[in-house]
Amino acid sequence: MAHRLFAWFVIIPLLGAPAALGAQATGDSACVRVSGSEPGLFLSLSRGPMLTGALPVSFCGLEREAGYRLTLDGEGFERRIGTFEIVGGSPRVTGVRGGIAGRNLLLPGWGSTRAGHVPAAVTDDMSIAASLVWLLYENREYRYMRDIYDDMEERYENAVTWEEKALLQSSLHEASREVNVQNDQCTRILLLAGALYAWQVIEPLFVDNPPKSTVGAGGELTVRGAHESRAKAFVYSMIRPGRGQYYQGKEARGAFFSLSTFAVGLVALEYQTQYDYALSDYEICVERFNASNDVAEQLRLKSDAERYWDHLEHEKTRRNSALIVLAGIWGWNVIDTFFAVEQRAPSGAYSFEIDARGASLTMRF
Repeated sequence: MAHRLFAWFVIIPLLGAPAALGAQATGDSACVRVSGSEPGLFLSLSRGPMLTGALPVSFCGLEREAGYRLTLDGEGFERRIGTFEIVGGSPRVTGVRGGIAGRNLLLPGWGSTRAGHVPAAVTDDMSIAASLVWLLYENREYRYMRDIYDDMEERYENAVTWEEKALLQSSLHEASREVNVQNDQCTRILLLAGALYAWQVIEPLFVDNPPKSTVGAGGELTVRGAHESRAKAFVYSMIRPGRGQYYQGKEARGAFFSLSTFAVGLVALEYQTQYDYALSDYEICVERFNASNDVAEQLRLKSDAERYWDHLEHEKTRRNSALIVLAGIWGWNVIDTFFAVEQRAPSGAYSFEIDARGASLTMRF
């Protein structure tokens, strides 16, 4: 339902021609009529105030040589954005993908927020921030272990007796294993943060396409929309969970899948590290057993090895369980892209249209 509130005013025609047809200029302002290739498309122009309406629609009072943010969407259509300009009396639409990607490169989520992808930008920022905080914590643990290792290495270099060197060499070997495990954990988290950062930079190059447009006789602009594709949603969610849902307008589900897979992924990484530590303890115990010639010590080391093995199996079960949960949520997120898409309201709750008769304000609800 729509209620139209008419505010009639006088439009000075240019040489007697209707002011809302084609792309005609009056002084520093111009009028443009925009039509769509299919019914159900809504167009919005914003440069401060927003002008929006169902196609076909006519806009007047547009500044020449000024850039307007253009948004084209509708139920069942992809959301397309671009820049609308009137150059030399002719309208044109250009893309903004490079600008969005550049802003995200400088500050994660900045470009996505300006493009209207606020939920996606928020989940990206939360994920990247959590990854970096965790990386700082794990790196601090790494530096602590590395300081211990460096101190042992210095003591080994200064040792004067063979027995002291042999004891320190064994301790250095065990310390180096722990340092390597912790370093691997830091590397994995760094790769995760880098992947999240890189994706939010390159994503606009795929999802923020401008609408295709042509200029017809009299300067009338025709824009073409694209129907939403479940195949695209499938691919987006396969690459980055939740992105297919955002593409389809299912923002609540998109946030759930984005954050849940990220959280379970962090748990899986932590369990992987604990598994690596348990494996290192077991292998060190086996090495001691093989190097010992004392029967009593071998019996003790055998008992320790059995205990380490049980702990290793426990950590392996926890890691595998986390990976199974992660795979389950990831798979659920992909399958969800084939479910019915929620109805999505077009941009703007108000439609302000100017034509040769005057102006009308339409409120949709």
